Amino acid sequence: MQNIERKVPWNVIAESVRGSSHKRNGLPNQDAYLVTKLEGADSSLILAVSDGHGSAFSFRSDQGARMAVRICSDLLTEMVRESSRSQNRASEIKRAVEEKLPKEIVREWREKIDKHLKAYPISPEELDVLSTARGDSAKDRVSGNPYIIYGATLLAALITDSFIIYIQLGDGDILSVSREGEIHCPIPRDERLIGNETTSLCTKEAWRDFYINFQQLIDQPPRLILLSTDGFSNSFIDNRAFQKAAKDFVDIIQQEGPCYLKSNLEGWLNENSEKGSGDDITVGILFQDLPASGTIETNNYTI
Repeated sequence: MQNIERKVPWNVIAESVRGSSHKRNGLPNQDAYLVTKLEGADSSLILAVSDGHGSAFSFRSDQGARMAVRICSDLLTEMVRESSRSQNRASEIKRAVEEKLPKEIVREWREKIDKHLKAYPISPEELDVLSTARGDSAKDRVSGNPYIIYGATLLAALITDSFIIYIQLGDGDILSVSREGEIHCPIPRDERLIGNETTSLCTKEAWRDFYINFQQLIDQPPRLILLSTDGFSNSFIDNRAFQKAAKDFVDIIQQEGPCYLKSNLEGWLNENSEKGSGDDITVGILFQDLPASGTIETNNYTI
């Protein structure tokens, strides 16, 4: 029997704020996100989120994050379109994402950085700032791996009427809230990520560190999916309080409507950063069951 609920369109509300510590230190917002909606018989929605590293070594990570979300979104879009005529569409996309996507993302990300470095070589001023922060030996590390100055993580979700694909490299969080209000983590936590340590697009063989979860929508899809950079979860006292925030978003959408959430989200995230992590915070909220009380508009955009 066909599940009618699958035909309910997905919506997204996303926001990114500059961290309070970055404001004090004159640093840019090093997070980025991109929303892509693909129209068709089986409408698809892609949300990609990236967190540029805040260390002194990664002084161009805001640009690396922007490159990451664009490349990931473009590659997923291409895979969706290439499989649109296949009778085994879901299995083809699953195979392409698992076998090809990580390597393609890393390859294209590094190609873009090579071009950017050729057009904008590392300046003496940038190296002086790095040496002041980390010592003269830091220059050797950058020379050995120039990609580190653009270092960034990556989260993404591809949602169609029949399946969801979750993708993660590095820290950050993906949560889903079931119809019964249960919290799930589609991607298990990488136990190697301790403190500020994270896997990254800039590390050697970064494609090996991707985690991917393919979820067939056999029964009811999640009520809400949350993608967020670690600046959000680090603003809460513990993981339980952070996960409760995902359920709170469900309650707000149901009780107040998505327009209320959209208009208040930026202020709430700024407060989270100021009172919590001090870091940049990016949150993307994907949901169904849009209340009749209002509608929201979503476009392709990046921050």
